[in-house]
Amino acid sequence: MLEEAGLKLKKVKCPMCGKKFVPKFFHREKVKYEFGSTFYRIKNPKFKNSNENGRPYNIVRRSWVTFCPKCKYIIKFAAEVGKKEMLAEFSSFLHLKEFKENGNIYEYNFYNYGKPYKEALYYNEILMEGMRNNILNTLEDLKLESWGKLYKMWKSEKTIDSFKFLIRFYSLILKYIEIPDIEISNEKYSEQIKKLDISEDLKKDLLEIKKLRNKVVYEYHDLNEMDEKFIQNIFVNLVFDLIFKKLVQMGLNSIYNKKDTEIIDNKFIYSKLKKIIGNYLEEQLGLGEYANEFVISLLNKLKITLT
Repeated sequence: MLEEAGLKLKKVKCPMCGKKFVPKFFHREKVKYEFGSTFYRIKNPKFKNSNENGRPYNIVRRSWVTFCPKCKYIIKFAAEVGKKEMLAEFSSFLHLKEFKENGNIYEYNFYNYGKPYKEALYYNEILMEGMRNNILNTLEDLKLESWGKLYKMWKSEKTIDSFKFLIRFYSLILKYIEIPDIEISNEKYSEQIKKLDISEDLKKDLLEIKKLRNKVVYEYHDLNEMDEKFIQNIFVNLVFDLIFKKLVQMGLNSIYNKKDTEIIDNKFIYSKLKKIIGNYLEEQLGLGEYANEFVISLLNKLKITLT
C-alpha cells in the first residue's frame, strides 16, 4: 500500500540476519566508552604525540539506536560525532578540551547528525495526509452540504421544526432518487426506492417516510417524539449508507494491506481516520451526539478496527 501510494521505502539491512526493514523508532543513546570524564579527555597510556598513535580523528559521543524486528539485533548509527580539528590560534596554556600532538594544538568539535533512516511513523503520516485528501475529495462528490444544512437548521440551530424538516427531507430523497415530481405516486416512488443499492431495511424506512409525510400533509397528523426519532434515524442511516459506499469505492476498506503490517500502525491509522471523518461529519452535518457512534460504526463496517 505504501509503495502503491508513491512512497519509496528506505530500509535498514540487519548485519546479523540480513532482513531489510523500516525501523519503528530510533532513540539517542550516549556512547559510554569514548571518554573518561566530562572534559572529553581520553585516558589511554598508549597515546603518543604522533598521527599514527595519537588520538583518533573521529569519535562518536552519541548514537541513534534501533533493533531488527526479526532477530532483535541492536543496530547503532552515529548521532553526534567529534572531529579532531587543529587550532589556528591558541593561547600559551591548554584549555580543558585542547590537547597537543606533534607540536600542534587540537580539540574535538562535535557535530550532530539526524536520524539515518525515516521511521515507520513518518510513512504512516505521509500515507494519512494523502488519504485525508482523497477521503475529503471523495465525500465532496456526495454534495451533502444541503443535507447537512437542513439537519443543522433542525437540530442545532432550531430554526425549523420537525414538520418542515420532514417535508424538506422528503424533497432531498426525491432528488436523490432522481424524481422531480413531489406528488409522485406511491407505486412509482416504491419502484425507484427498490432500485437503490441500499439495505432492505433502509428501503422499507424510505417507503415509511413517504407514508409519514402524506399522513402529516393530508391527514393533519401531529408529529410526536417517536416520529421525530424515526425521522432522525432514517436521515442518519441514509447518510451513513451514502458515505460508506463512497469510501468503499475509493478502497478504504482494504487499507490494512498484509504486506505492510510491519510498517502500518493500525492504532495510528484508526485514530487519524476517526478524526478525519469525524471532523467532516461535524463540519458538514453537525451530527452532534450521533457523530462518535457514527464514525465507529462506519470504520467497523469498513473492517478498520483496533484489533
